Amino acid sequence: MKRLIVALCLIAFIIPARSHFWYESACCSGNDCAPVPASDVEEIEPRVWRYIPTGHVFRDEQVRPSQDGDYHVCDNGRPLCLYIVQGS
Repeated sequence: MKRLIVALCLIAFIIPARSHFWYESACCSGNDCAPVPASDVEEIEPRVWRYIPTGHVFRDEQVRPSQDGDYHVCDNGRPLCLYIVQGS
């Protein structure tokens, strides 16, 4: 029983840590990316998006397809990348 509890604890810590392993290094810079609600992202003109809480604007070359069905913003005080849900 003790081994089962230890195994479950390890799984609980490993899965979240690897859940966003697909962030590109050019965008992430280590810890600059995080999931955000879809309502915090708006397309302000074709292929130009704004992250509403900061006002940061992401141009087409900074926008990437999300691999988990959620939106993700990568910034370190300046906009780096935005991962969007395909078909948005």
